[in-house]
Amino acid sequence: MSSSGAGFSDFIRGLYIPMIVSQPSLLLFELGFPSFKWDVELKSQLENEDPGPRMFHDASGRGKTRSLLELLCLHWGFYLAFSDSDGIGSGDLHLVLKVLAHAKWFTASPERKERMPADDAYRINEAVTSQRMFAILLSRVKIFKCFLEMLQPIDFPRPDRFEVPVAEAKRLWTLMQVAPTHFLGGDAFMSMSSNLMSVDTSDLLDEIEKTATWIETHLPDDNKHGSTIFMVLDEAQLAATEWGYSFISQDKQPRPVLRQVVSAIQDTKFSEYRLVISGTSLSEKAIRDAISSIILSGAALSEATQHADFINITDQLQYVVQFVPPGFLQSPSGQYLSIRLQRWPRGRFRLTAGFMQDLLADGLHRPHRVLTAYITHLAGSWPTDCHSVYEAAEKPDTAVAIRTHIFDFTHIDPLPKDHPVIRFIYKCVCTFLLGEEMPTDAPPELVTTSFAKVLGGGLATIRENLPLLALARWLKEKHEHNFATYLAEKLSDQYSRPFAFETIIPLYLISVVNEETPLNELFTFVGPEPEWASSGARMVACHAGRVPSEDSRQPIPDEVAINAETGVRLGRRTKDVDATMSWMQDPAGSVFLLPDRLCKPDCFALAQLSNGKYVWIVMQMKCHDKATLSSTDCTAAVKTVTPRFFYDTIPTWRNDLLQRLMHWAECDEDSFEVLRVVAAYPAAAEITKDPFPTPRNGKEAHPLALLNIDKLLANDPSNYLRAIAMNPLHSVVTNSGSSKSSS
Repeated sequence: MSSSGAGFSDFIRGLYIPMIVSQPSLLLFELGFPSFKWDVELKSQLENEDPGPRMFHDASGRGKTRSLLELLCLHWGFYLAFSDSDGIGSGDLHLVLKVLAHAKWFTASPERKERMPADDAYRINEAVTSQRMFAILLSRVKIFKCFLEMLQPIDFPRPDRFEVPVAEAKRLWTLMQVAPTHFLGGDAFMSMSSNLMSVDTSDLLDEIEKTATWIETHLPDDNKHGSTIFMVLDEAQLAATEWGYSFISQDKQPRPVLRQVVSAIQDTKFSEYRLVISGTSLSEKAIRDAISSIILSGAALSEATQHADFINITDQLQYVVQFVPPGFLQSPSGQYLSIRLQRWPRGRFRLTAGFMQDLLADGLHRPHRVLTAYITHLAGSWPTDCHSVYEAAEKPDTAVAIRTHIFDFTHIDPLPKDHPVIRFIYKCVCTFLLGEEMPTDAPPELVTTSFAKVLGGGLATIRENLPLLALARWLKEKHEHNFATYLAEKLSDQYSRPFAFETIIPLYLISVVNEETPLNELFTFVGPEPEWASSGARMVACHAGRVPSEDSRQPIPDEVAINAETGVRLGRRTKDVDATMSWMQDPAGSVFLLPDRLCKPDCFALAQLSNGKYVWIVMQMKCHDKATLSSTDCTAAVKTVTPRFFYDTIPTWRNDLLQRLMHWAECDEDSFEVLRVVAAYPAAAEITKDPFPTPRNGKEAHPLALLNIDKLLANDPSNYLRAIAMNPLHSVVTNSGSSKSSS
């Protein structure tokens, strides 16, 4: 980078980022500034005139808390969080719920209490919880009253006159609530509420009413955002399931503590404020069940979601550029960093913000080392995409400290392998690794645990690289990472069986191609073997760099589980020439390309021989149920993998494709080699002579081989290939009534 270490230090200090728990808090950076980019639809959902409560939910890290705090910078309001993680929010509400079981007279399971009727125990639980909530609410309004008094002129107090602008006063009040220890020197809210815990309930209610009434008569406004006062309950997912057997509704159904928290709010002046309940995976049913019979008649629960994120590289870099010196991203290393940022932490805001937070804590000195460590820390995957010239140039070589935590495995760790959540994770990881379209029926638990993204309409999915990598690693450690279940479903359907076969072969190759196994054990060569046939090899994952000289070609370590350690994706299936050529421009770490139909081959993959030379493996896969393939089928199969017939109807496409193949293989036309492979099962491909020889300088430029089926069956990665032979694929009937053989 162009700036000196001292310059970085001066620059970072000049950002004036609040330090929360000894970490720069980007959540609070320029909070309430006009530069904040609102999700317009979300702002409308939160601010509209509907008097009912709002349910604001999505996966962790998508910007919910920042949006709520920005809302409170526009409107007067109160912020209560059920969690005090990362030093955000007062610990008052979190502490009260945590120690509720130790409260005198509180009963965790009233139905099991022998000395008191259950109904009486439930009523006492409600009274105990409400009394503690009243203490918290009173501490809020008391401190808010002091805040307003301090901002009004001493000599002539008037509600329409402030010593500071009203907009700035709203911002200061929000900051005091969200980081009291930092801005007040201690958690004044928790201290006061703790002192109020012994006060009688009726006295608490009287003081809340009196103080809240004073506030309403002295509350100034800037006439820009109306007079609505907001009441925000954040991280509510923690209360939507906590103490589920300690409370009941009017119809005697168990209800979590969230219901009693909202009930206590409704019993005070706070019931007149606009309630927003926010958290991860807050399904409408769960919230409606929790607060049913509390919401006033006609005040329907409305849903609020936001759709903004950092999927778009322009939005992502606009965020990043705030925290780096001028010219930082324009340097060669910075431009390369921009590419890697779009590759890895793209998506939800916190993925990028977490990286920037750790990078700032590291002093901006080692962006590539920090990003690599960040990916490894969050996903358990060591990325192979960074060109060595950049990480090698970053000093010192000491370990990078990463403090960001996003993904939560505690709720899914105990689940059995056949649980719907685990089956969905398998489906998602397999789909991701195989380059297929992601499913959108994610269970709510995966939104709660920060992996899935809410799409709206009851749908959720996992689309970001880092959570998918983290889940792939978790599957490997907890559930013997394999694709058998997923492929079994594919193979059981005669229509999708050929596509499953196209998946099995790459999965097999990536597990058996290694430096110790000669290629002529995996393939049976037709005609003379090339000189490297007895060599071992490794499959290669490629990433495009800023310029061609920075492109990376990383051999995959032997016996590595796909994506578990390296972030390698098995493959990508493309539907048209543009998508195929896009992969050829940047494979983005996926090893196998299953190209569009016009291209002809079923699969491309790059391998590096033991001597360092690169060779493309190009395959045609035939899943016929005949005893043997016909000579016509065999000839057609060989033709599809012969380079001169790629895109045979469009020569310019073929030439472009061949140029990209040679680029990644680091060769020219005279040294370009393709291993042409025909893989057939259960039908045998009997090819004894190459129908399309490729002579060059007295040798075969592109040797032809058959996949060794016996070797494949001995290492069947899906455990279902034998099932194809036992349950042969019959003719597939088309919509028109005619039949065709699947291939």
